[in-house]
Amino acid sequence: IAVHSAKDVPGNTEPGLDILPVLERANPFDIFIGKRKHDGVRLKFDELTLDVYYKLGKEKSTVYEDAQDGYDYTKGRYSYKTFSLNGKENELFITQHQEGSFETPYQTITIQVIGLPFEVKGIEIDNEKILFDKEAINVAEGIVIDKDFTELHIIGV
Repeated sequence: IAVHSAKDVPGNTEPGLDILPVLERANPFDIFIGKRKHDGVRLKFDELTLDVYYKLGKEKSTVYEDAQDGYDYTKGRYSYKTFSLNGKENELFITQHQEGSFETPYQTITIQVIGLPFEVKGIEIDNEKILFDKEAINVAEGIVIDKDFTELHIIGV
């Protein structure tokens, strides 16, 4: 099955068994919970990837996770992450707020930033500047950061 967005498919194409149009509201976050592993009881995921599409302005997206095995979520054993984006002319802020006590199995989050309208000059994670080498770090290919980060700040020229 081919999955296409509205702009990938000519207007006269009829949906069928080989074409599945996907329509979604505009959202700068695509969230992928990576490689699945099955331990005989439940599925486990070993990574979380956010594809973040630059937007001038503000937007939010959420991810909910739990152990998938009962009612522990009623006791607060879940993870509810809210990702907020604030795009400005020469900078981008991505913040994360977490609720719940469920410990996710992955240790890092990969954030791929797509469509930045500026050249990256620097990166700060939780108000600490990180060594930035534009030859070594390509924000479109992904910045790997700790899963418990609070704020990612991408600074432009």
